[in-house]
Amino acid sequence: MMMWAGELSDDELKQYNTDHAPYVFSRLDPDQVRFYAMYAAGNPPDMYRVQAPEVPGLMARGITFDLTPILRPANI
Repeated sequence: MMMWAGELSDDELKQYNTDHAPYVFSRLDPDQVRFYAMYAAGNPPDMYRVQAPEVPGLMARGITFDLTPILRPANI
């Protein structure tokens, strides 16, 4: 996932990976140029934390994935 180090400490990351093995969660510092390079190479991060102003550009390129059906509670 691309997100800043202050949002998830190295200790928290290590604990998550220990508790949820064999799944591995790794962090990359957000970098829009690196993201687009990874996307063009066919190997983008599974998640990319963005600020709201970046969303229209990602949507225009067809990069976003609608998580509404996944995140919406079943009773709504």
